[in-house]
Amino acid sequence: MPPSAIGIAPSVSDSFSWKSQVKTLETTIPKQSPNSESRAPLTIDELVRQRSEEIPREPIISYPSSGLEYVDYTSRQIDIFAHRVAQKYKILMPQRQFSSDSEVVVGLLGPSNFEYFISILALTKLGHTVLFLSTRISIAAYTSLLETTGAKYLLADSSFRETAAQLNETCKSVEVHDITDAKSYNFPIVDEVMDTRLCQHLQPELETKKISWIIHSSGSTGLPKPIYQTHNAALNNYASNLNLRGFITLPLYHAHGISSVFRSIYSKKQIYVYSAKLPLTHQNLLKIMQKYKFDIFYGVPYALKLLGESPEGIAALAKQKVVMFGGSACPDALGDKLVEHGVNLISHYGT
Repeated sequence: MPPSAIGIAPSVSDSFSWKSQVKTLETTIPKQSPNSESRAPLTIDELVRQRSEEIPREPIISYPSSGLEYVDYTSRQIDIFAHRVAQKYKILMPQRQFSSDSEVVVGLLGPSNFEYFISILALTKLGHTVLFLSTRISIAAYTSLLETTGAKYLLADSSFRETAAQLNETCKSVEVHDITDAKSYNFPIVDEVMDTRLCQHLQPELETKKISWIIHSSGSTGLPKPIYQTHNAALNNYASNLNLRGFITLPLYHAHGISSVFRSIYSKKQIYVYSAKLPLTHQNLLKIMQKYKFDIFYGVPYALKLLGESPEGIAALAKQKVVMFGGSACPDALGDKLVEHGVNLISHYGT
C-alpha cells in the first residue's frame, strides 16, 4: 500500500485551564495571497525560487555566526547557496529524469544548523524526498526508518560519523555521504540573476503530488513510524500562518520546527533560528530575546520553563504577540503562570 500523504494541521487541546485563551489556528490564521504576477508555488523549490525573485534582498533566515551574534541571509542568498550545494550533491545522488519516476528518499542526520537547512533546500532542488531523522534515537530506529522508507542515501553531519558508519553496516543498500560544509557554498555571489532551477525536466503539476518530506513519530511505544507529506500538503500548511517575524528554538527535524521555518518563508517574514551549538539555557534565550526583535516565539515547553524562571524571562515572552509551543504538553502550573503575566500562549498540538 503506498504511503498516505498528510498535512500537519495545527490544532489545540482544551485540557488545561489556561487553554480557554488559546485560539484554534485553522480558523484564525489567514492564508497569504500569492504574488499576483505569478501562480502559487507547486513545490518547495518553487516557493524558495519565487521568494528569491520577489524579495531578493530581504533577510529571510538569520543564524548565528558564533555565539549569539546573528547573520542575516537574504532570500536570494539561500536560493543560490542551495543551488551550489545541489550541484555537488547531484554528483553523488543523481536527479530523477522523469516525473513518473519514484521519489528518491535521502535521510538527513545532523544538528539543526545553517548547513543542515541549506542541504534541505538543495535536496528539494534535485527533486528528492527528505527523510528527517531525529538526533536522539537508536541505531535500530534509524535502520527501521531507512529501510521502511526505502531510502537510497544518507547525508550525515561530521559529528555523527560514528552513527553513520554503523548505519553503513546495518543498511547495505544505503549510500552514506557527508553533509557539505559552509565553505562549499558561503562565498560571494557574482551572478545574482543566475537561474537556480535544476528540475526543468520535471513537471510541477506532477511533482506537487510527490512526497517532499518524511518526518517520524517519537517511537515512544516502539520503533518510530514514518509520516509522509506531499509538496502540495506542505505548501497548503505553510500558507496558513500568522505572518509574523519569528524566533525558533525547535530542531528542524521536528515537524513543528521545519513547518515554522517554511511558514516564515511563505509569508516573507524573517525568522531567527537558535544555534545548534549552544545549550538551551535561560541566559542564552534571554540575551537573544532582549537583543533582537521578534513577534512570535516557537519552542517546546522546556524553553518556556527556562524563561519562566525569572521575571525578565516572562517579560520577554509577554512582549511577543504570540508564544507557540509544540512537541509535548505544557504543565498546568507553567501555562497558568505565563498567561497570568500576559503571555499570549498557543499550543501547536500533535507535531
